[in-house]
Amino acid sequence: MTITHPHPPLRGQQLPVVCVRHGESPDVIVRLPDGTHAGVALRDTDYAADPQAGLSAVAVPHLLDLKGLRQLAQLIDERRRQGRCPNRPC
Repeated sequence: MTITHPHPPLRGQQLPVVCVRHGESPDVIVRLPDGTHAGVALRDTDYAADPQAGLSAVAVPHLLDLKGLRQLAQLIDERRRQGRCPNRPC
């Protein structure tokens, strides 16, 4: 996603999208070069320039993939069998 608004210091930079917040004034949460996150009005980006693309064009990465979720479930199961996580959340 590219910042297209003429005034922000990040104008012209391509930033990865973390998520999209929908509502009356939709915006995108982007990852800044220093690793922090910031909200940018959707109308100030190249997504607003292409109404045919819509919000579905924003690729939101999954925080955990299926393999990671399975590994987590196996770890919890193993800890419960060892008595290190008995019948309550770990």
